[in-house]
Amino acid sequence: MTRQQDEETLLDAVTARLAARKVPTDLRAPGAANVTWRSLLDCHVTRCIETRREAEREQHGHVDLSKYATYQDLSAHPVPEPSAPEAQQEWTLVREDSVRAHHCACGNGRVPCDRCTGHGELVCEPLRACTGCAGAGSCATCGGSGQRGHHSAAAPAHDERETCVKCGAPEAACPACRGAGRVRCTDCDGSGKVACPGCEGEGSVGHKACGGAGRTTTWTEGTIKHRSVESKVPTPTTPPPVLVRLIASGAGQWRTADCGYGDRLPADLSDTHRDAVERGLVKRPGELARRARLRHLPIARVAVPGEPGLVFYAFPESVGCRVLPLPSARRVALLTAAAIGLAAAVEAVFLLLG
Repeated sequence: MTRQQDEETLLDAVTARLAARKVPTDLRAPGAANVTWRSLLDCHVTRCIETRREAEREQHGHVDLSKYATYQDLSAHPVPEPSAPEAQQEWTLVREDSVRAHHCACGNGRVPCDRCTGHGELVCEPLRACTGCAGAGSCATCGGSGQRGHHSAAAPAHDERETCVKCGAPEAACPACRGAGRVRCTDCDGSGKVACPGCEGEGSVGHKACGGAGRTTTWTEGTIKHRSVESKVPTPTTPPPVLVRLIASGAGQWRTADCGYGDRLPADLSDTHRDAVERGLVKRPGELARRARLRHLPIARVAVPGEPGLVFYAFPESVGCRVLPLPSARRVALLTAAAIGLAAAVEAVFLLLG
């Protein structure tokens, strides 16, 4: 259906609506109606875009790259064409003669531990203050000095004490240290050395530069990606009022089309919508496939000189046409002014009564 046919059909529907209001008129007559278009367009474009990129890779140790295909010129490397614009796929490749093995200066993947400087051990205090008496109340007789008569005020009752190892006084010493004031360290068992926690006593740690492998592998990696990209064509025309859009979205007889490469756009598209869709279908860099799914609904805005208070919006339905009369801008302005005037009058009355 052409735009002229759409206009005539929708004008006939508005004429019938006016006739039902007992306003006989022939809107096809010259000057009988002012018709502008507020048609709706919904166009989504799906593209398959290809990208090709190279990057230098490095990995610790020996790397088995035999599962990857090789290439010489990434831009010319052949891959299968996408089966549809929605298709997504990725290929990882290795450039020929780019794989290199590099031996690390560490030799075997290990270096001396920084914490223990390669000794595997750390110095530890073999004796520590007794936790039972804190060293102050080690012996009630000698106070931990070994000389009797050095009474310790911090010493507890005699029934909790043992024989002092320093002065020999019975039932005078702390049971934990037996008068020595210090006990053997439980970490080093009194040896004065503990295993280094940084290297677990080995004296060496894995070399971070080579990941402990003693060698690294470098190569040039090529990646080819096919990804699906969605976009929407922006509507270039002024849309109808929200109420009309809401009703038309469900009740309107939308016209649909799927357009790929070489397909013509629908003949009944308006020039404005056609230009917008054509701009949205311009081929993008790396584009391999494309599909445009579009819906459009012709909506006519009809202003009738004999009905200055109304504007009619008409669009096709599954059976016939729907006509929606809405208040014109002039009528809305008059109603607004009247409402403001009424509010002012009510306020004045309240002020007089108050």
